[in-house]
Amino acid sequence: MKFRKIVIATALMAALSSVSVFAAPNSVALKESTIAQQKNQIEQKREGERSKHKSNENGSETQIDPIQKLRDKKAKVKELLDAGKITKEEADDLNAKIDARIKEIEEFNKLTVEQKREKLKKGFKEKIDKKVKEGKISKKDADEIIKRFNEKIDEWDGTGYPGFMYKSYIKKHKCK
Repeated sequence: MKFRKIVIATALMAALSSVSVFAAPNSVALKESTIAQQKNQIEQKREGERSKHKSNENGSETQIDPIQKLRDKKAKVKELLDAGKITKEEADDLNAKIDARIKEIEEFNKLTVEQKREKLKKGFKEKIDKKVKEGKISKKDADEIIKRFNEKIDEWDGTGYPGFMYKSYIKKHKCK
């Protein structure tokens, strides 16, 4: 009787452990497929970001026309107003801000290449100096970032919007 119980217990343990052995690879495979799906989603997101950019004739990457982006935002404001999601006053306020930004860009486009470069350098330096004052980056890092930025601006031909002038530029250079 005792022998029979031992055999049954052993058989039961063998059955349970074989089930867990077969279950483990499936859970690993499931985790791997989930990770693969997440990687695909990230890559698709990156591709979407890349598709927002285009190359000009000399091969450097430029951002889509900022004035067109602002006009698209105005259309979105109109849609929100028509849908009743925002009030007329809110829409007027947003449109006024968008119009002011368009005017600012149009004035920038009228500048000479050297004036554009100086304006961009000055504005970038002010932003980096603010980050130094806030203690977010060191003076040494700030000087290096400004140096690299100025080199890129000096290489820029003055047409369009510099491809490296995205909001993430500061983040990429340790200026969080």
